[in-house]
Amino acid sequence: MDSSEIVRGIGLVVVLGVGLQWLGRRIGLPSIVLLLAGGLAVGPGLGWLDPDEIFGDALFPVVSLAVAVLLFHGGMELRLADLRGPARGPVLRLVTVGALTTWLLAAGTVHLLLDGAARLSLVIGAILVVSGPTVVGPLLRIARPRDPPATILRWEGILIDPLGATLGVFCVNAFFVTELSLQELWRDVLSVALAGVAAGLAGAALLVTALRRLTVPDELEVAVPFMFVVAAYVAAESVRPEAGLFATTAMGVAVANQRVVPTRELRAFGEPVVALLLGALFVVLAARVDGQALIDHVPEALALAAVLALVVRPLVVVLSTLGQPGLDRRDRAFLACLAPRGVVAAATAALYSLRLDQIGEPADGLVPVVFAVVIALALLYGLGAAPAARWLGVARPSPRGALLVGGHRWLLGLAAALTRHGVPVVVAARGRADLAGRDDLPFRVHTGLITALPASGLLDDVGGAVIASRDDEVDLIALDVAVSQLGRGAVWVLPSEPAGGGARRADPEPDPRTWSRRPFSPGATHDALDAAVVAGHEVRTVDADDVPEGAHVLAVLTPAGRWTASVDGPPPPGSRLVVLDPAPVAAGERDGAAAAIGDPEARRGQREPAADD
Repeated sequence: MDSSEIVRGIGLVVVLGVGLQWLGRRIGLPSIVLLLAGGLAVGPGLGWLDPDEIFGDALFPVVSLAVAVLLFHGGMELRLADLRGPARGPVLRLVTVGALTTWLLAAGTVHLLLDGAARLSLVIGAILVVSGPTVVGPLLRIARPRDPPATILRWEGILIDPLGATLGVFCVNAFFVTELSLQELWRDVLSVALAGVAAGLAGAALLVTALRRLTVPDELEVAVPFMFVVAAYVAAESVRPEAGLFATTAMGVAVANQRVVPTRELRAFGEPVVALLLGALFVVLAARVDGQALIDHVPEALALAAVLALVVRPLVVVLSTLGQPGLDRRDRAFLACLAPRGVVAAATAALYSLRLDQIGEPADGLVPVVFAVVIALALLYGLGAAPAARWLGVARPSPRGALLVGGHRWLLGLAAALTRHGVPVVVAARGRADLAGRDDLPFRVHTGLITALPASGLLDDVGGAVIASRDDEVDLIALDVAVSQLGRGAVWVLPSEPAGGGARRADPEPDPRTWSRRPFSPGATHDALDAAVVAGHEVRTVDADDVPEGAHVLAVLTPAGRWTASVDGPPPPGSRLVVLDPAPVAAGERDGAAAAIGDPEARRGQREPAADD
């Protein structure tokens, strides 16, 4: 294979890996299904991609390292504080008793369905123990279950990967390679786990020390953590093979739970890396599958997937939650409705198949069976998780709340109007100490650091944000936070006008630094809105066909209880509009929150100071 063919192959992996995730988000299908289908299509289907030819002997070491990076990112999402409640007991049981139960029952089912050797069945059973954050995380975002089920599933998905992979190594060594006693084999597994955890904790300590002492320049704040993750993985693998997954998982959890340096940037670095690695891994691994072998094993794989979903998972949940307080029947039922398999199962299946071939123990059915199960469970849980959460009553309502950044009187009036319409509102008023602790406001107020919002839980029900503090520094920080949490399409920014004298345009061009839409009706600028407030204009809600002349439209309220700050075009039938109205406001229509902020002391804080977020 010449260099041009290698470049085309790598380009195809990247384009499909990212493009199919994009398509999945657009059409509402689980990305894993499209990625596996795309890999099968360009690999065994069309013959356009041969990963073994492109990557050669480096294929599986690269795959293992990529999985390790994914587990580090997953570990960064785990907070030990979440395990202080009813989630701790079920999580510990799921990754111990539950994992062993899944292994034995899956191995027994494989043995009966495939009529194969018991030792190969035990290897396949061990592979099918793993779940993983690469599939659990996206499904949790779609289904939006409440806690504690969401926390339990998130922790189980991340912790089970290194444990399951190590169990697979144990099975391969115990039944195909060594003649060690059972006690020696378990000691070997324990040493792998300890070596990995030690390397991960050491890597976390070094990384935190480097960040704490400010030795890492800002432009390398993304690259340096990646370097430490790779170093921890390599160190662990050098001490004990297969210890690298433990190392990166432990490192992620340790970094996420330390209180020495902020970790928001470290978590942010993972998003594009995870998207690229996840897509590439699924495409590459699916492209290696023998298409005919996959078709030949479909009946057995479907039967195995049915047993895993309908028998094994419910039994495991019963054993893991029996006698555990804080979980009702609906919580337990949803835990039984979500146990997909992901990239670690696919990668370890391919890796162990290659190792067995190398020692003269071919396992032709291992890879196609595992891949067929992964696809079947991805379809089942991907299409059924959200309906199951809604049917069981454990799904949180879809986010439709509003985040309003600023402390101007008209913005507080908008907050009050949205609240009366049933929209949950959070006002982030940096520097407005006079709003902190107020119990007469119908909405929640955050006056601390903007960067503390994601960890505060205030954004859990927020679906859109209007950023209008009139302080460029606050606005840019808030934009970064809001986009990372909500997506750029759900964020509006009202930028401040240029400083200095001279006439300003009624509708200035958007600030190019914000890269976001402008809210409100044309002509609504900071100066115009502030001038309207000084002139005595008030915020009120009117029918869509009864907008007063000269009023600034701030939001559209739909009959379904939704809202938007985009007011271009005709509103949906039955909608009402929130306007800053020059007409007198009738008694009872005035927004109490907006009126209350009009006292002199509050007015002195109307323009927020620069924040040091």
